[in-house]
Amino acid sequence: MGLFRWLSGSFRRCCLVWAVFDGLFIIFYCLVSVMSDHVPYFYEFQLLQMFWGQPYSQSDWQFLAVPIATALWIFNVSVILSFVLFLSGSRRVRYLIFAQVPFRLVGMIVLGTAVVASKTITGKVVLILVMVFFVVAEMMRLISLMSTHKSQV
Repeated sequence: MGLFRWLSGSFRRCCLVWAVFDGLFIIFYCLVSVMSDHVPYFYEFQLLQMFWGQPYSQSDWQFLAVPIATALWIFNVSVILSFVLFLSGSRRVRYLIFAQVPFRLVGMIVLGTAVVASKTITGKVVLILVMVFFVVAEMMRLISLMSTHKSQV
């Protein structure tokens, strides 16, 4: 509980911690994209344009995959905006974080699917640990932002 108290101590401290967290997320996302020989954000956007231009039947797997991929791309782009807002200490960042919650839930669905699809025990354990870390971090983010809001009002 000391960590929650420390995070909710001041809005500026809370913003700096979550700016670092979002910055690390952006770096990780860019590294994975570059290691896959893709230009981060741009490559995925081009794929989405191509996928949205094609007709799909409701029985086609892409009928669900394309909207999910679109939601994840929107979320990844919004993390850049939340990073900038956290760094600037803008109070508007709360609204963006609350708006990101549905996109983060879509990310959890994708991670859960990856856990089920993973073929090795090591892969499953790593993905489960990532999911646990993700859930704990997001809960801490929401709680700390709500508590700093209450203490500032």
